[in-house]
Amino acid sequence: MTEEASDKRGKWEERYATRDLSQFSWLTSELPAQLRELLQRDDLPKGAALDVGCGPGTMTVGLTSAFHPTVGFDIVRDAVEAARKQPVPEGARPATFLVASAPDMPFRDGAFAFVLDRGCLHVLPGPAWAPYFDTVQRILQPGGLFQLFAARKAPQGFMARAKKAIGGGGGQGSLVERIQRMAPPSLEPLDVRALTWAEGVRRGDQAYALFRKRA
Repeated sequence: MTEEASDKRGKWEERYATRDLSQFSWLTSELPAQLRELLQRDDLPKGAALDVGCGPGTMTVGLTSAFHPTVGFDIVRDAVEAARKQPVPEGARPATFLVASAPDMPFRDGAFAFVLDRGCLHVLPGPAWAPYFDTVQRILQPGGLFQLFAARKAPQGFMARAKKAIGGGGGQGSLVERIQRMAPPSLEPLDVRALTWAEGVRRGDQAYALFRKRA
């Protein structure tokens, strides 16, 4: 692990150790509307799903009804431990949770039919954006889907770091434009647009994207 990743892990572990989960304004028990709609699609690819930066695993568990196996990872050990305690929906198989970090994702090529990122990309430093997208397209199977929720402005208390990360990630322009520029040609954009995607995030430059890996 790099020194930067180790420092990031330490900061997040301190936050998890000193706060109740209810104090994280970005946490929600509800799946985003775009994800709920996606899970109802008849053409949803079959196979495994990955939740990038899963936190306490709420979104990961929500994927278990449509994908198997379902994997969530987070850089924070306490988050992963909390995720492992999530109740399993009736009729679904338990998700697997592990400690790992982006953009280095320890998975084989084409391992996943679906990759979800609800709030990880925008806290990565600028130089990590290109490797991040490259890793996502690598671990997606042909025809697999990548759903991304990102925000220029992070929840209260993380504003400065998020702005720094976004500023370096894709250069000038809106967050949507930066995502469009950074996504590799192997990821076909199905829907990329500005969006207010989560309560608890102050108004600002927010984006939603859905990509499909080209066959």
